[in-house]
Amino acid sequence: MQENMPDAQPQFQNSVDVKLDYIQRDLREMKVDIKDIKTDFVNRREFTEALNAIRDEISPLRRIIYGIVALMGVAVFGAIFKLVIK
Repeated sequence: MQENMPDAQPQFQNSVDVKLDYIQRDLREMKVDIKDIKTDFVNRREFTEALNAIRDEISPLRRIIYGIVALMGVAVFGAIFKLVIK
């Protein structure tokens, strides 16, 4: 039994070394990911400016769609009003 004990120690040490290697590799990958996030980060001001630009581009289209919907609503309301008065 005691002869097996010295063999168990190097196996345990090898397991710890493998786990440490995995942890070190994961830490290196995390550092790279953090650097990527820092370089690709968009701050609130840039995001707001981009959002306002998109809103400005969509504004005329929004007005056209609201106008069409309003005309359809007036047509439906007029038809119902005509049926009620008749």
